[in-house]
Amino acid sequence: MQDSNSTATRADDTRLLKTVLMVGAIFCLVAGVVQFLFPGIDAILAEVEPGELDWIYRMLGSGYVGLGIGMLGVYRNPAGQGIFITMLIVMAVFVCVAFIITLLTASYHPIPAVLCAWMLALVLLVYARQMAKDIL
Repeated sequence: MQDSNSTATRADDTRLLKTVLMVGAIFCLVAGVVQFLFPGIDAILAEVEPGELDWIYRMLGSGYVGLGIGMLGVYRNPAGQGIFITMLIVMAVFVCVAFIITLLTASYHPIPAVLCAWMLALVLLVYARQMAKDIL
């Protein structure tokens, strides 16, 4: 029989993970839908000519929507989903590296803020995974 204190502790351990997943899911769903429906918005923000690469932006938007749906699924029941959390961490590492390379090689004004947001997400994911390791 489980002790009520261990159940409460387990719920506390997943609170940060669930919060990070929910925020990430909302971001992915909104960004994905916007990128899918309005693919030129990234080009406008990057101050390049929109149109030629719309299919890439739509493909990325579709991936964001899928990722957001996956995050909602893990949010509902994070037990045994360590591989999904690890995949999110690996993705965040690669995104941070890509933004650092872009920051060093191109002049794209939003990069520092976006890089900071991804680094924060990476740190929160690693910390949340560590806190919830008992159920993952």
